[in-house]
Amino acid sequence: MSESDHPRSIALPEDNTENRLRISMTKRKGPNNATNVFLSAVAILLAIGCQKPTINFDQSFINTNPTNVIVIDSITTQLSTIQLDSFNTTGSGTLLIGRYADPDFGVISAQAYLQIGPPTNLPILSNLDGFDSLVLILRPNHSFYGDTSQVQRYSVSQLDTIIALQPTQFAFYNISSFPYDSTAPLGFADAYIAPSVPYTSQLNNDSLKIRLNDNLGQSLFEMLETQSDTLKNLSQFISYFKGLVLSPGATSVGGIYGFRDSVILRLYYHEPSATELPLYTDFGINNVQNQFNHIGWNRSNTPLAVLDSILHNSRDTTVFPVPSTRTALAGYVQPATGVMMKIQFPYLYAIPQLPDFLSVLKATLIIRPVIASYSRLLYLPGSLTLYQTDQNNGLGPAISGNGNLAVDYAYGANTAYTYDVTSYIKNQIVAGPINDAYDGLLVTMAAPKNDTTFARGIIGDMLNPQTNIQLKLYYASYFTK
Repeated sequence: MSESDHPRSIALPEDNTENRLRISMTKRKGPNNATNVFLSAVAILLAIGCQKPTINFDQSFINTNPTNVIVIDSITTQLSTIQLDSFNTTGSGTLLIGRYADPDFGVISAQAYLQIGPPTNLPILSNLDGFDSLVLILRPNHSFYGDTSQVQRYSVSQLDTIIALQPTQFAFYNISSFPYDSTAPLGFADAYIAPSVPYTSQLNNDSLKIRLNDNLGQSLFEMLETQSDTLKNLSQFISYFKGLVLSPGATSVGGIYGFRDSVILRLYYHEPSATELPLYTDFGINNVQNQFNHIGWNRSNTPLAVLDSILHNSRDTTVFPVPSTRTALAGYVQPATGVMMKIQFPYLYAIPQLPDFLSVLKATLIIRPVIASYSRLLYLPGSLTLYQTDQNNGLGPAISGNGNLAVDYAYGANTAYTYDVTSYIKNQIVAGPINDAYDGLLVTMAAPKNDTTFARGIIGDMLNPQTNIQLKLYYASYFTK
């Protein structure tokens, strides 16, 4: 955009674009300082990314002078990453089990806690019937993340205490857990699960079967034989059989898989006969609101190690967004581990002071993942939602639309989420400099997928040498010939 095309009354500073992008707004006292901050902001807006399309609105806005459309394609955009200290994982409908390694997000693992209830209808057994086996049956829901080509171990342990909320507690969280003896599991199974194939490596249709300790099975069988009151009273049974935790093997590193919450503890037995036909009775999951997922991670030696440092030194990390300058010039998003990205536009308030400004016509936000930061194993979220936020960094109203993801696996340069943020930008321009300094957009997945989705994104900031986030603002421009 040449000066002859659009004369400006504000001189540009002599420093380079990179230095101008690093300017941050601070609170200052006195009218002179406030004026300097404002002029710097206007200079930034004028200095970067102005283009004049050939569109001409002629006299659409005024009667005496022509009106053109101007595009500012490099408005200062700041990124930061937020780690929630905890998040609700109660009753998601999905049991998450597994562990995988991510070079950017660390080693991530998931355990599923659940409660088992007695059979709905107790079978009538005789003293001639015999116990065969006790098996836990899980059914994959075909959700997964990580390297699914690996055989993984799935381990089952019995809890030492009953799963129950504390008096002041309303849900279970990713950090919730109950004690158990990890050195003495009830049973385990090594299996390969191909998400796109309707059976596991056990060839049991689409089920994963884990045989449990025979001593426990024999005890339950004897209760069935005697029609024990423990099996007839839910509270008594839960006091006896407190619950289960399903964990990945200690050395398993492959993927995290989702399983339906229709878990079955099946006791097989037989009646005396020539063929000894196998029979069974089922113990089902009790109260899905007592089912939750424990999700943990180790981010040592990754760009996000700084998030763990903040988490360990603060009860509420939501007030401490980590700027992209501390995380390899990128913002990070991973819903299932409580990682969100915050986007801010600190100089929007200066746009109406451009000498030829009439009104904002359109604003488009383009979120570009860093090239080579994703793959078919560590894939991007299919959609990301923008939520309005302020200095408290809580989720406010959502911006309509979940972004249109286009993936360029060949070169990466054209991979992007695109959003129409016209209404939001117009409102923020009116809100003024103080709000521009603290308000922003939080990027995550919309519920309920945010509870169980490990897909993640690494978004380059404006200084990232590979890929940059971009706000393109179209405004009607008035100027005299």
